Amino acid sequence: MLATLARFDDISAARAWLYRQRFREAGMLGQALYLEAEACRLQGTGIGCYFDDVVHDALQLDTTRFQDLYHFTVGRAVVDARLGSETGYAHLEERARARTADWLADWLTG
Repeated sequence: MLATLARFDDISAARAWLYRQRFREAGMLGQALYLEAEACRLQGTGIGCYFDDVVHDALQLDTTRFQDLYHFTVGRAVVDARLGSETGYAHLEERARARTADWLADWLTG
């Protein structure tokens, strides 16, 4: 796993744009890693949601000078038959079918 750290101690009210810039740069690095992983016949995934403090403790970062912005992993996919995929909003489609069936039954028995 790769952790992307960025300098944050130089961001001030006058240079607030640096905050977004650092995240943009982390995203560009992540995109390059996606492309390189695929070119090497591997897969990669970016992780942007995690517990920052735990990562900072593990890296022994005891300052706010650097902040952890983005993680990235590279490897080969493992197919796990216990996991499944559904189309987006599949649960809503099932509810709509159930409501339609209930309505039809009420109408027929009237």
